[in-house]
Amino acid sequence: MKWNAIVLFGGLWLALPGYSANVKQERDISYAEPTCCKLNVKWPTDSTNFPTVVWFHGGGLTGGERHFIPIDDSIAQVAVSYRLLGQRGLTNGVECIRDAAAAVAWTLEHIAAYGGDPKKVYVSGMSAGGYLTMMVGMAPQYLKERGHDIA
Repeated sequence: MKWNAIVLFGGLWLALPGYSANVKQERDISYAEPTCCKLNVKWPTDSTNFPTVVWFHGGGLTGGERHFIPIDDSIAQVAVSYRLLGQRGLTNGVECIRDAAAAVAWTLEHIAAYGGDPKKVYVSGMSAGGYLTMMVGMAPQYLKERGHDIA
């Protein structure tokens, strides 16, 4: 198998094979209240038990939008929109963390329906998304609120 890229996910280097899988997408899935908490799922259709990356966009918790990242199509992606500071009266970053935990919990609960393995869910992000990734992974109370733990 030819390896084309090395990508950093939350401090873990992964070597990824070239793009080749057939993929499907589902967009604007509500994962929590309020209604702005939406995500997009992109998954391979020619395999099962694949890994999934939950991706949180950057933007200083005040901007940005969900998008897929350029990784191998044999890996599913969940691109997340979360509430932003300064919008809808949100002044506390804790609610952003709760949104991130809710998106991870949604992924753990639903990725098997797309063919993915819930034991192979990886969380990553850029800038503010990296902060949300860190908080979901290092402050277990947020996932616990959703009935999950970091293990």
